[in-house]
Amino acid sequence: MPPCLMPLSFTKTAVPEAKWKSITAHACPQCEYKTFLKCNLIQHLRVHTGERPYVCKVCGAFKEIHSSSSKKAVSHKSITIHSCPECDYTTYLKCNLTQHLRVHTGERPYVCQVCGKGFTQKQNLRRHGISHIKV
Repeated sequence: MPPCLMPLSFTKTAVPEAKWKSITAHACPQCEYKTFLKCNLIQHLRVHTGERPYVCKVCGAFKEIHSSSSKKAVSHKSITIHSCPECDYTTYLKCNLTQHLRVHTGERPYVCQVCGKGFTQKQNLRRHGISHIKV
């Protein structure tokens, strides 16, 4: 299976120990972001470069990721575009804008209770928690 198609929920309990140690983490050269999937790193790097290579066929808005889901097309019936006041980022989901604004503010509301490291997304805090599990 290509690395980009592997499930996101790698945990030490779901993956045998030998395989876990052989998985290569891909690290961002500009921040502390790490991922097991190279395609996630490529997408993450767009946070730093500002690259938005995909265009919505309905509204023409630029986006960072390609999505073939019909969710966006359905939402165009009564669409509200939310725009970032700091850059050209636009989205139709307010929660995406809230998350995006953390790029500019540096806010990290999800803090590890063990080591104090902060995260911009709850899912990243959960993934980080694995590092504190003793095997």
